[in-house]
Amino acid sequence: MTNHRINPKANKGQGLIEAILIFPVLLAFITILFFAAYRSLVYFYADAALHEAMICTDSKSLSLCEKEFKSHIQKVLLNKETPELRLSQRGSGKRYTLHGEVKIQNQILIRKEMKFPLKGNL
Repeated sequence: MTNHRINPKANKGQGLIEAILIFPVLLAFITILFFAAYRSLVYFYADAALHEAMICTDSKSLSLCEKEFKSHIQKVLLNKETPELRLSQRGSGKRYTLHGEVKIQNQILIRKEMKFPLKGNL
């Protein structure tokens, strides 16, 4: 066996170079993670706000509920994104079906259907 000596000066600065090379990859990963978390937050918040707007129509007008939805959803939207909300009612009287749809920047689409009267409101 031969005994090879390792030159300690040959590895000098290797850790710094590796850190510099991995930094952009790490930064890109963190950016993608934040973007995904933001989109998830918007999706779940819009879903909850749509649900509340649909329940709101049981006691208030459609236009008032749409305004309340837009005021709630603007709290989490950035860059002046504008949500499109459509609420449509099918049927009349005490028994009807409400269809709701939210579209945000052609990236998020949520559709719901709710039948009225809700339990307990017979």
